[in-house]
Amino acid sequence: PDVFGDLSLTFDDLSKTVDEFVTVPFLRNFIDTMCIFCGFPAKGAMTAHLLYILERFFEDSAAFCVPIGGTCELGNTLQRGLEKYGGKLQLNAHVDEILIEDGRAVGVRLKN
Repeated sequence: PDVFGDLSLTFDDLSKTVDEFVTVPFLRNFIDTMCIFCGFPAKGAMTAHLLYILERFFEDSAAFCVPIGGTCELGNTLQRGLEKYGGKLQLNAHVDEILIEDGRAVGVRLKN
């Protein structure tokens, strides 16, 4: 391929590139799944992100895994641990101050 001619595809939205060139449903789903390693779905990822990830798959020491239940389980597990020890997760809240005791963060004071 012409590297400079295809350069715009490299920095374009991956979903546009997939829509233009990939017609096999399995491959389309595989590419979407690989975007987990970018941290977001194909819509919004640059094609360059996936190219970078795929290149790493072929390194001798490559090892990749996804948590059982998907990457959202990372957040769920952190929340369960927080609540187990008496913490509370507050979403969409503005922090006024991080409370420090003996050099460690022990809580937050919210603006409201």
